[in-house]
Amino acid sequence: MKPDELSKMSAGFSNEAFGSQAVFRVVLTALSEPGQWREVSSDAPAPEQGQSAAAAVLLALLDPDCVLWVSPEFTKGSAPAWLRFHTGCRLTNVPHEANFLWFHAVDSLLPFTEFALGSDEYPDQSATVLIDVMPKQNATLNIPALTLTGPGIKEAVHVVLSEQIDISEEKFNGLIASLQSNQVNFPRGADTLLCAGTRILGLPRTTCLRKSEEY
Repeated sequence: MKPDELSKMSAGFSNEAFGSQAVFRVVLTALSEPGQWREVSSDAPAPEQGQSAAAAVLLALLDPDCVLWVSPEFTKGSAPAWLRFHTGCRLTNVPHEANFLWFHAVDSLLPFTEFALGSDEYPDQSATVLIDVMPKQNATLNIPALTLTGPGIKEAVHVVLSEQIDISEEKFNGLIASLQSNQVNFPRGADTLLCAGTRILGLPRTTCLRKSEEY
């Protein structure tokens, strides 16, 4: 990294240990209690690109042993270099090599078959996928609710994404189809975090989801 680029690099957590631990606990809760939006508090100045929750999560979870893939849109800004500088992670252009993948938007999402999905013996070696979505601002189509079942959920959880984020019916259907395809090879599969503003919603590989028109 050139000296002038280094001088323009924004800071990370004011206290790296405490900041990372706080965000890690939120991520753990989001994935152990799927379908509930969780606030990610971070004092790290996020890059100009991407949702701040996703940036904070990656800042907390990445380390020199981790490999990160980002959407091509992110390579036009400072986000990859910021994460590389503060975490020591390695960047890759090959999705299957990555421990973490950060998608710029729902419509940039690649098929889950292109990700590291672990093995039957070691499903925990799968990738974690972060997908940026836009926080609710404008009127959105009345898309169906989702019914989530699985570990960490008592009976079922109902999620109405259109109440929390701006998403079209077409993008919603594409997202759900991708997430459902992730369930085919259980216990293999990637854990997913939807990132909207300062909040995340956990959808681990153990969670089954279906559209629920009647809810």
